Amino acid sequence: MQDASAPVDPDGVVVVTTVVDDEEVAERLASSAVECGLAACVRVEGPVRSFYRWEGALADDAEWRIVAKTHDSVASDLVLRWVTEHPYDLPEVLVTRVEGGHAPYLRWVGAEVCGPVEEVCGPVEEVCGPVEEVCGPVEEVCGPDEEVSGPADGG
Repeated sequence: MQDASAPVDPDGVVVVTTVVDDEEVAERLASSAVECGLAACVRVEGPVRSFYRWEGALADDAEWRIVAKTHDSVASDLVLRWVTEHPYDLPEVLVTRVEGGHAPYLRWVGAEVCGPVEEVCGPVEEVCGPVEEVCGPVEEVCGPDEEVSGPADGG
């Protein structure tokens, strides 16, 4: 038996999260991520309450949180897919690196998503469209020579 206090190498596992204001949309985003092989498992939680400032006003909204367990090799494809399909003008889609966990589970996540995604869904640009058509020119989205940072939708 493995020592429970021993560190476990997460080997590239990440968690990708977003929120939406409609449970059916959350379920669609979750199931499509698993169906396409972009996530091993996706949990829909909610409703949760989000407080944030948007367009100068304080907002208080019910949202559904979508939490995907995936691998960093496909995380950018999942982010692109969710941003493309997301109903918000500026969706919060965050990738968080997993620092450790239950080794058999982490291996399962990697095995589920590390296959060739393009064989299941087709090339990402065919499924979602060219990145600049979906999101606009990088300079307009991020600004010149700036890194993406800060709250996406405030929530």
